[in-house]
Amino acid sequence: TFTGNVNLTNGVSLAAGAGNVSFLNGLTAGAASTFANTGSLQLGDAATDVTSLTGALTHTAGVTSLGGIITAPTGATFAVATINSDNILNTTDSAVAFTSTIDSDALETNDLTVNTGTAATTISGVIGGAVNGELGTLTINNTSATGMALPTTTALAVNVTTNGPVTDFGNLAITGLLAINAGTNAVTLGDGG
Repeated sequence: TFTGNVNLTNGVSLAAGAGNVSFLNGLTAGAASTFANTGSLQLGDAATDVTSLTGALTHTAGVTSLGGIITAPTGATFAVATINSDNILNTTDSAVAFTSTIDSDALETNDLTVNTGTAATTISGVIGGAVNGELGTLTINNTSATGMALPTTTALAVNVTTNGPVTDFGNLAITGLLAINAGTNAVTLGDGG
């Protein structure tokens, strides 16, 4: 566990293992960073924490806990993710993939914003499905022609802006505003079952 923002000239390459790694106040790294640990990875624990990488960010072997502002210019890939505080994830025209579930820390309804420029965001697992894991506002911003496919989602609000079709493949349980801007492309919701 590291407190204070950790500043590294190079990237982080963590070998496979069961340990947990926490950068409670964020991480600054001069290259792409890959975490192969099967334990948890925590980046930030408050909305004001900053994590900034020069390359991509990857952690797919364990739970990734995200908070604050995270910049990974060439993309990011996560498996199970929890949002421990309001989180903004930025890339520079590079894709973000969540290959499993996304939940807020319990009873916190934290927000998740993903900005990927011309690249797409993909989310394969249920959003907000854990007990008391409902998200606050989920915001997806990009201009990708791929569009966005929403999985089963429980959130206070969802905002999607993209340049491709928007569909769903699960039930959308949105307490408040559902706002979709797909440009001139189709929006087809309600087919998820």
